[in-house]
Amino acid sequence: MPGEGRWHGEVLVLMQARATLSIRCDPWRAGFEVGERLASLKPEVVFLFCTIHYEEDFLGLLEGLEEGLGVSGTLVFGCTGDSVLMGGEIATVGVAGMGVTSEGAFKWSVQVESGAEDGPQAARQAAERLIGDLGGRPDVAFVLADGVHAGGIRSDGAEMVEALNQALGCPLMGGLAGDDRQFRRTFVLAHGQAWPSAVALLGGRGPVRSAIHSASGFTPLEEVGVVEESEGNKLLRISGLPAQEFLRGRLGKAASEGDVGTMPLALSVPGGYFVLRTPRGFDRQTGALHVSGNLLPGTEIRPCEVDPTFATEGVREDLARLGSVDFKPDFALSVTCAGRRWLFGQSYDLAVRELGTRLAGLPMVGFLSFGEIGPFMEHDGTMSPSYYHNTTLVLGAFGG
Repeated sequence: MPGEGRWHGEVLVLMQARATLSIRCDPWRAGFEVGERLASLKPEVVFLFCTIHYEEDFLGLLEGLEEGLGVSGTLVFGCTGDSVLMGGEIATVGVAGMGVTSEGAFKWSVQVESGAEDGPQAARQAAERLIGDLGGRPDVAFVLADGVHAGGIRSDGAEMVEALNQALGCPLMGGLAGDDRQFRRTFVLAHGQAWPSAVALLGGRGPVRSAIHSASGFTPLEEVGVVEESEGNKLLRISGLPAQEFLRGRLGKAASEGDVGTMPLALSVPGGYFVLRTPRGFDRQTGALHVSGNLLPGTEIRPCEVDPTFATEGVREDLARLGSVDFKPDFALSVTCAGRRWLFGQSYDLAVRELGTRLAGLPMVGFLSFGEIGPFMEHDGTMSPSYYHNTTLVLGAFGG
């Protein structure tokens, strides 16, 4: 059972976790309520996810959390999301918190690099400090970054993840912070404050086992398009057509600003998997398409069909992979694209409920993101390097 303890060498690891959700509107009271519910656990780390509505007083939220916990110095690691999750519950206004303790068997470190207009460089610098503080590479790591930059969704997520894969060399999951679909401001929460432009890393060193899988449920169309002309994340021509015209011909509709964060394009990666990229903006004059990640000429892409049943299929694929592992997890984290809820509506909420039901008894929190980060996991538990995703559910389970 979760929290029952496992022997690691001659050390009995007692990993314990507890999750809670507050929907109080007052930031201090919401933070205090979360902290008070976690206090008896004496957590070493608190994962904290909140909606953008608490922006009026992030300091009050974090001070309330500390007062509720009854101690100072607890590591806090979190961000804003389009919505937040706790088990099978989803809140469009709320604070989800989860405390985790290893009773000293783990060494934890949180590092923040502010002014992160250059995401890859900020990630490398944060990773270097993380490794130095831990005394070596972590055994598991989590990354959060602000989700908007230059008036739209951050476009350097893939490069940032590649930098972290090279620097850390361990299981890695996380995502880009979100807001309420305004794409104006997002925040990372750490070190007692909210950071508007930052990359944050949480690393753990010690006897931990991880199972992380990324699934979308989408079905790419068979016809492949080839990027012929691009400028970074700006796609100009695909298979002889302006990028927007290419999409309209395959999907039967013209792209619009309402499709930002949806309308996924599939890119093949090793292992027979694919990652998704979604539009972050449109240029009506040139027909160009801005996507959430740089795509070089020669890249093959496939538009995807969209159906409400894909919301549940993504959940079930993640659960099937995590269900094949040979350890009993103590807690779980969920990072899921906000665009899935925008696309699937009620079907998405039902999928979240199914996720909570299937994982009943396992503490879990998460948030709706502007970009997801995680690997693919085979049935034997081996994991690929992490990738940057859109419109995807990344589900991770962890135990001592």
